[in-house]
Amino acid sequence: MKLYIDLEDDTTIPEEFFSFSKKENTLLFLTGFNSVKVFKTNAIQDNTYFDTLKRELAHQYEVAIKTKDDEIATLTVSNDTKKTIYDQLVEEEKARREKEIARERATAQETIDALKQELFAARITIENYKTNMENEVSLQILREKAAIFEKNAALQEKYNELLLEREREKKP
Repeated sequence: MKLYIDLEDDTTIPEEFFSFSKKENTLLFLTGFNSVKVFKTNAIQDNTYFDTLKRELAHQYEVAIKTKDDEIATLTVSNDTKKTIYDQLVEEEKARREKEIARERATAQETIDALKQELFAARITIENYKTNMENEVSLQILREKAAIFEKNAALQEKYNELLLEREREKKP
């Protein structure tokens, strides 16, 4: 069954009210109804009862508000702690990655330096080979020129001997 009730415009309904079951709502309605009925009967005779009820209800709301405020404060501290831990973890991860990048750069630079040294050594080796080859070729050319010169000298000497022999044969 559904029941619609008019309330004062400035009435604040606790959030917890909306989570009650039908049974709890029925209990709330009947308890409230009996309380108001007793109040009306007693309030006419004695205003102190009304004041006591008012104070007790105000106290209950104050306790409920205090409890909620405490829960909010606890959650705020918890969230702040979690945020601090998260921020710290982010900073640690950032620092770790920066170190890792620095190590990788250093390793890459070492590799580059080593390759540059190898390249330099290879160029020197090539230059040495080139110089040695040029020297070897020059020596070989000089040897061949010397051999040719010796052959030419030997041929020239034979030629001169042949010329002399012909000259001797012509003179008889």
